[in-house]
Amino acid sequence: MRTVNRWAIHRPWTAVLGWIVLALIAAPLAMQLGGALKAGGFSDPRAGSVEAQETLEEAFDQKPNSLMVVLSTDGDATAAVPDASEAATDMGADLVVDHRMQPGWVADDGGTTMVVLGFDEDNTTVQSLVPELETEIDRAVGDGVTVEITGAPALDAALNHHSEQDAARAELIAFPVLFVVLLLVFRSVAAMLVPLAMAGITLAITQAAGFGFTEITDVNSLFVNIVTMIGLAVAVDYSLFIIKRFREELESELPVKDALEKTMATVGHSVMFAGLAVMVSMAALFIPRTMAFTSIALAGALVTAVAVSMSMTLLPAVLSLLGRRINWGSIGRRKRREAPEPKTRLMRRPGLVLAALVVAFAALAAPALNLTWQVPVASASILPGDDGARTGLERVENEIGLEGLFPVEVVLTAPEAAAGDLSRAADDVAAEAATIDGVVDARVDYGEPAGGELAALVSVTTEHDPDSDAAHAVVDDLRGIVDGLDGDVTARLGGATATGDDFDDLVLRSMPLVVAAVAVLSLILLTVSFRTWLMPLLALAFNAMVVAASLGVLALISADGSGTINSVTPLMLFAVMFGLSMDYMVIMISRMKELYTDGLGHREAVMGGLARTAGLVNGAAVIMVAVFVSFTSAQISIVRELGIVLAVAVVLDAVVIRRLVMPATLLIVGDRVWGRGRRTEEVEPVRELAGAGAKGAW
Repeated sequence: MRTVNRWAIHRPWTAVLGWIVLALIAAPLAMQLGGALKAGGFSDPRAGSVEAQETLEEAFDQKPNSLMVVLSTDGDATAAVPDASEAATDMGADLVVDHRMQPGWVADDGGTTMVVLGFDEDNTTVQSLVPELETEIDRAVGDGVTVEITGAPALDAALNHHSEQDAARAELIAFPVLFVVLLLVFRSVAAMLVPLAMAGITLAITQAAGFGFTEITDVNSLFVNIVTMIGLAVAVDYSLFIIKRFREELESELPVKDALEKTMATVGHSVMFAGLAVMVSMAALFIPRTMAFTSIALAGALVTAVAVSMSMTLLPAVLSLLGRRINWGSIGRRKRREAPEPKTRLMRRPGLVLAALVVAFAALAAPALNLTWQVPVASASILPGDDGARTGLERVENEIGLEGLFPVEVVLTAPEAAAGDLSRAADDVAAEAATIDGVVDARVDYGEPAGGELAALVSVTTEHDPDSDAAHAVVDDLRGIVDGLDGDVTARLGGATATGDDFDDLVLRSMPLVVAAVAVLSLILLTVSFRTWLMPLLALAFNAMVVAASLGVLALISADGSGTINSVTPLMLFAVMFGLSMDYMVIMISRMKELYTDGLGHREAVMGGLARTAGLVNGAAVIMVAVFVSFTSAQISIVRELGIVLAVAVVLDAVVIRRLVMPATLLIVGDRVWGRGRRTEEVEPVRELAGAGAKGAW
C-alpha cells in the first residue's frame, strides 16, 4: 500500500484525473439505481414456507402474487365492484375475487369493500403495474369512490419509493450538518470541503456499482439507505483522520510530500485496517443468504471499499496538489498545539472504573431481554401513515377484518400410493388445529397431483393479526402438530406468518455464525496489524457491551411500547457497529502502541495515546452521529430504527467505551496486550522522515 500512496503523492494529477473519469462514468449509472432495486427478501429462500408456496401454486393454482383493491364511499361500495373488476381484468389480472364470492368482504355499513386480484407474473412486474392500475380503476369507478391498492407487491412498491426518498432526504440533512461540523473541527474552508467532496464521489461510484449488481442479482431497496448511511460516515471520518494528521505534520515544517508520506505511513495505515475491519464485519451479513441481508452486506462492504480506495489514492493526491493551501479560508488563527498531557486521575483505580461501567452497561442492556425480534411480513406499519398501501390495509382491518385473509396454510404431500395416509393426516391436522387457542376455522382441501405427489391443504384461520405474537404462537403449535405425523406424509407450513417465522428463525440461527465470523476474521486482521491476539477479543467484548446497551435503549424509547423490533436490526447493529467502532479502536491503539514502541511505559503510552486521540475520535463520532440522526427522519420504520440505535451506539462507543472502558481494561491487562518482545523491533518506516517518531497530537 505504501507504493500506491507514494504513486498518488508523486503523480497526483494522474490519480485525480483517473477518479474524475470514473466519477463521470458512474454518475448516469447511479441515477438509474432507484428504479432497479426491489423490495422483499425478508424470507428464508430455503425454508419450508417457500416450498409450501411452490406446492400451492402448482397443485392448488394459487397465484404467486396478488393485490387487494379497497373501495370506500359514503354510499354502497359494492356498486363500484363490477367496474373495478372489469378495469383490473383489462389491466392483466388473471384472477378476480370480490364480495359476490366472499360475502364477508363488505363492511357492516356497506361503505367499504375489497376486490382481490391474482397475477401469474413475478412480484417486480406486478409492482410496476400498481400506479397505472390504481389510475385505471379510479377512472372506472368515477368520483365519490376512494381507491386504495394494497397487498405484498403494492407494499413493496411503496417501500422502494420511500426508501429512495429517505436516502435523498438524509443526504439533504446530513451534508449541511457535516458542513458545519467539519468547519468547526478544521476551522478551514478548504479542509472542510475536501471530505465532503470525497463523500459525494464515494456515494456516486458505489451507487453506480450497485446498479451493475442489479443486472446480476436482485438487490433490496435498503441498499441505497445503507450506502448513504455508512458511506457518509466512513468517507468523511477517514478523510478527517488523514487531513488532520497531514495538517499537523505541516506544522512541523516538513516538506509537503514528506508530510504526506509520513501521514499515510501512520494514520493512513490505520485507516486501511479500519476500513478492512468494516468490510469484514459487513461481509459477515452474507452468511444468512437472504436477499435483504445480502443487499445490506453488499452495500456496506462496497461503499467502504470505495471510501478506503479513495483515501489511499485520491485523497493523498488532492492533498499533494493543495499542499499548504489545505489551510485556505482559515477561521481565526490556528495555534500550533503541543501534545496534551494525559489526565490520569480517573484511571488511578482502573478496576473500580471498569467494574462500575460494566454494571452500568448491564443495567442499560437489561430492557433488551424483553425485546421480541420479528420481521413484519403481513403488516403495513413499516410504511408512513398516509401511504395508500398502508391506509388501504388498515381500512380493511378496521372496517372488514383480516380474518381469513392471512391463513396459516399447512401443505401436506405424499406419494400417490399413500393417498389414505394423506387423507387421515389432513383430517387429524385440521381436528387438532381447531383446538388451538385463537383458531376459528381449519378447512381441508385437496389439489391436483403435482410432481408425482398428491397434495392436501389445511387452511387455518385465526382471529389474530398475522404479525402478532399470538399468530406466531399458533404457527409454533402447528409445527408441533405436523412434527408428529407418521408415514410418507410430508408437511410444510406456508402463509405470511409462517414465512415471517422462518425468517426470524434464520436470523437467530445466523447470529452465532455472524459473530464467530467477525471475531475470527478480526482476529486475523488485528493480529497482522498489531501482532497480538488480545486486541480482537477485547474489541468483541467492547462491541457486545455497546450492542446490548443500544438495544436496551431502543427498548426503552420504543414508540409503540410493544417491545417488538425488526429482526434485521440486532444483526445489522452488531455488524455495523463492530466495523465502525474498529475505526476508533485502530486509530487509538495505533497511537498508544507508537508511544509504547518509542519507549514510554505501558501506563504512559495508554494514557498518552488516549489524550492525543480523544479529540479526533470525538470529532469523528459527532460526524457519525450527525449522519445516523439524519435517518431518524425516514418514512420507513426500520430505517428510523437503525438510525436511532446506531446514533446511540456511536455515542456510547466513543464517549464511554473508548475514553473509559478501553483504557481501564488496557491498564488492567498490562503490557502483554502489545505482544511480547516488541519494544526492540523496527517501528514504522516513517522514522526515515521523522527521526524520533510522531509526537504531534492526532
